[in-house]
Amino acid sequence: MTTDIDALLAERERTHGDYEIHSAITQDLKRVITHNVADLDRRLDDDMAETLDMIAHKIGRIIAGDPAEPDHWRDIAGYAQLVANRLDHYRQVLMDDRRATHALATEARAARRPKSPSLKEKALIHFESYAATFETAGGDSGLIRRALEALTE
Repeated sequence: MTTDIDALLAERERTHGDYEIHSAITQDLKRVITHNVADLDRRLDDDMAETLDMIAHKIGRIIAGDPAEPDHWRDIAGYAQLVANRLDHYRQVLMDDRRATHALATEARAARRPKSPSLKEKALIHFESYAATFETAGGDSGLIRRALEALTE
């Protein structure tokens, strides 16, 4: 069992570098990140903070170990992509919410807005007004009343 672990550690040292050197570099990077986040009074979500830690860890491996190891670079890209995917998802949810809210608000404004009368309704209003005017003047509004009845049928 110890031989398996020793073989694994020897392989990792080739790609990741000496563990003590790697640890010192990684911890220095994490201290710089933590210090600047605090100084700038930033609030990072857990996945953002963890991603920065993991990227610092991978940079430590690149500096202490084999910088030509493609997995180090892929890992950095992968951790960053995880945060970007979550942020894109939240942004999409917010945009969908805004669209839905906008649609509801537009509908509510339309419901409050006075509806303009149709052409038929306008004609009825005018005929009613003409009939009232004729009747007030003592005229015969029979023809107008018949037109009104025809329009309302």
